[in-house]
Amino acid sequence: MSQNRDQRQLRRTREKAIRARVRHGDFVHHPRYGDMPIASDTPMPPDPERWLPFVESEACRVFPETLLMGDTIRQALTDHNTRPIYVDVARPCTTCRRWFLFFAQEQRHWYEELGIRTGAEATECTDCRRKRHGEKRDVLRYEALLAAATRTSGEEAELDAIRDRLIERGYIRNNSKAARGAND
Repeated sequence: MSQNRDQRQLRRTREKAIRARVRHGDFVHHPRYGDMPIASDTPMPPDPERWLPFVESEACRVFPETLLMGDTIRQALTDHNTRPIYVDVARPCTTCRRWFLFFAQEQRHWYEELGIRTGAEATECTDCRRKRHGEKRDVLRYEALLAAATRTSGEEAELDAIRDRLIERGYIRNNSKAARGAND
């Protein structure tokens, strides 16, 4: 009973420390985790600097109040990097330059559930990642539709719509070539 009370108190103390450092709206909203660091009730290990995979700098803000323990056995390792702990990390998106959080829970999911190598880092906000993945899907679908021997009228319409999006985004520059592909 007192352990649960101590954990709740630790979480409240950490939430207060986080609120003193950031406000809602400081970071790009994540669809699953929100836009604020998520305080945990995990006790800090001895020598946390030794365990933290990130160093605080102008390009990276670390929130040790969000600590989660990692399971190094489940991680797909790079040469020597393991993640015995995870913490929320804020950094600017390489695409749009807005600040976003790479959440401790998201890191755990990447490295332990999805099997992404521990050396990989989120460098884009969720908005830019979603847009980039959508563009990749459009390119792949466009190529598949172009390669089809025959297309239905619905597929022709889809091909035209995707072609227009890819031209707008700069993936296709030669409009006459794109038009020929759609009419083959």
